[in-house]
Amino acid sequence: MNDRFNIYLTMSPHEVLPSARKNYPNYAASRVDETASSDASSTKSATSAMGKGWKKSVRISRALFKGGTLLVGPLAKFTSVQEAVLSLGNTTTAQTILILAGNYTEQVNITRQGPLTLLGQTTYPNDAAKNSVNIIWHNATGGATGNTYDNAYTSTLTIAPTFNSSTTGSGPSGNPVPAGTPFGNTNFRTYNLNFINDYLPYSAGPALALSMSYANAGFYYTQFLSYQDTVYVGKLGNAYMYGCIIGGQTDFFYGFGTLWVAKSDIKLRGCGGGITAWKGSNTTFVNHYDTTMAEYHDYGPGFNLTGRIAAANITIEMTPQQYAPYSTLAKVFQYPFSGEFGNVAWIDENPEA
Repeated sequence: MNDRFNIYLTMSPHEVLPSARKNYPNYAASRVDETASSDASSTKSATSAMGKGWKKSVRISRALFKGGTLLVGPLAKFTSVQEAVLSLGNTTTAQTILILAGNYTEQVNITRQGPLTLLGQTTYPNDAAKNSVNIIWHNATGGATGNTYDNAYTSTLTIAPTFNSSTTGSGPSGNPVPAGTPFGNTNFRTYNLNFINDYLPYSAGPALALSMSYANAGFYYTQFLSYQDTVYVGKLGNAYMYGCIIGGQTDFFYGFGTLWVAKSDIKLRGCGGGITAWKGSNTTFVNHYDTTMAEYHDYGPGFNLTGRIAAANITIEMTPQQYAPYSTLAKVFQYPFSGEFGNVAWIDENPEA
């Protein structure tokens, strides 16, 4: 064990959200240890620990293992993704966790501020439909479930510095976040993972696959699957999705934060609900976005604007002038607390392997 990793183990733990104290899969363990040898020998040691199948993945690089990447999966030290996350401590050091193929029945909660990347084993790094790592939970609230707790308890993946900052609440302003709550993870990323909440195979109540607040998070070739309220981007939440698959039936995008979805598949998994639900305004600084269902630069044989407005319930077809304020990531994403634009350093703008 290297000295830096030992420091993480002996530090005071950061907050464990209530939903993290759940059941974890019984996987055996091993960690990819950092060595003082050359890049080539480090890579050889790491790939042998993971098995021959991983050698095909483009996601592995020599530089990855120099930082002491943690390994989760069969024959691994950590019995779950959450245990690997908690072992890191609430430091500001960038960390990476590699998750081997399989199903992991657990909730994952990210409260640390330091950059963290979760990588899923895959031989198809540019195709979310072929991901081989499933992180699964089964929980819902409200509706037909009989449960009355906050939506935050249901989420498969939660990214927030505290439990209070992660709750949805009710009404146009939701639950208040206590003054002085620090910003959470500054640069969280996932690649080639599936987060699934399969409480029931239809909308029975809010069943989140993702809940994120007070954080910057980028999701690349990642699936989020549920039926109701699949993705919640809460207060001071900045989320970017690229090459993802998002599935739901009822209101499966909602929240107070900002979400940009690019080159992704948005899939209705059943009839009887809308894709988005307006949750309210971000109360921490001026909300620059109205509730507008708009399209821009649509074209193709048979395109009919009147028909699109009637059938798709869009508000407008934007002109170039109307689209300009949303034309780049830097014009959309804001820094926490100040509200200044240009908060994009955490985004991987070239995620293709």
